Amino acid sequence: MYSAPPLEQGPLALIGRLLGQPVATAEELGGGRNSRVFRVEVADGYPVAVKVYARPERLRTEYRALGFLWEKGIRAVPRPLAADPDSGCAAYQFIPGEKILTGEVSGEDIDAAVAFLVSLRQLAQCPDSRALPAASEACPALGEIAGNIEQRLGRFSGLPDQEGAQRPLRRFLAEEFAPALALACRTVAPRAGNQWTAPLAEPLKTLSPSDFGFHNALRQTDGTLVFLDFEHFGWDDPAKMAADFLLHPHESMAIDPNLRQRFLDHLLSRFDPGKGWLEERVRLALPLYGLKWCIILLNEFLPDALARRRFAGAWAPAEENLQLAQLEKARAMLQLSQQALTQIL
Repeated sequence: MYSAPPLEQGPLALIGRLLGQPVATAEELGGGRNSRVFRVEVADGYPVAVKVYARPERLRTEYRALGFLWEKGIRAVPRPLAADPDSGCAAYQFIPGEKILTGEVSGEDIDAAVAFLVSLRQLAQCPDSRALPAASEACPALGEIAGNIEQRLGRFSGLPDQEGAQRPLRRFLAEEFAPALALACRTVAPRAGNQWTAPLAEPLKTLSPSDFGFHNALRQTDGTLVFLDFEHFGWDDPAKMAADFLLHPHESMAIDPNLRQRFLDHLLSRFDPGKGWLEERVRLALPLYGLKWCIILLNEFLPDALARRRFAGAWAPAEENLQLAQLEKARAMLQLSQQALTQIL
């Protein structure tokens, strides 16, 4: 079960203990859904970003990932400075920048995103990268995606039978989602052949942020991008990395279709020049990952997810209305999944 880090003495006490010197000012920044982030100035005047995690394992993953990337010369990410797993806090380089809003993504931004993913792919050739873990919920075989969806779906079975948003949720899962999942499995499995059950070969995997997109990026004053949020970082299927970028429901990822195609074309040309295996794997994976995103969008119906949202300050009192809004987003994602499925029928 989820439990919040110890905040009894307040965030400032945790931050001061983490940095080992007095805190001059601290400002909580908004936007996170599973953590709290502060801009902190310590006594000698320099700012740092302090992140308070809802889950200690996420701290360990992110801090290790950013340490590895900095060691290898990657500078499009924050530098890790200090961590205190007992308090669930870590301090990072504070990078001033602006969030990327809906409609602001350019072709140059797409190219920067692809270049960053290519740099991770190149680091995958380093011998010490093999000590890094698998990404969160990595599915080396395509059939494992369906298994992961079923596992997530099982979390909804124990929800109380009550009025409000729960009833339309149950109808959606039973009447719309379950038939779509069954159809996707019947369609993809025979076309995937041994890719359905056989894990992707190790040399074809890549290092991945596993929640990559412009929702987790800042634009610096010189126009360059810095990428954030490596809580799920690790070894993964590049088809998942591509599918998540193309399907991500965050507003900042509402990218012009031509730019989406530019992303996919450039990614394929760099990861899989002239071979075609990755293009086919993305095509097969897209409808399945669309269905997984449907379930992720419904997390706000689950008690643990609600607790994390409240911890991060990302939840308002009118929970039922917001749950119904998430249900509509899931329904829209289901349509995207079905459109992707028609491409392989």
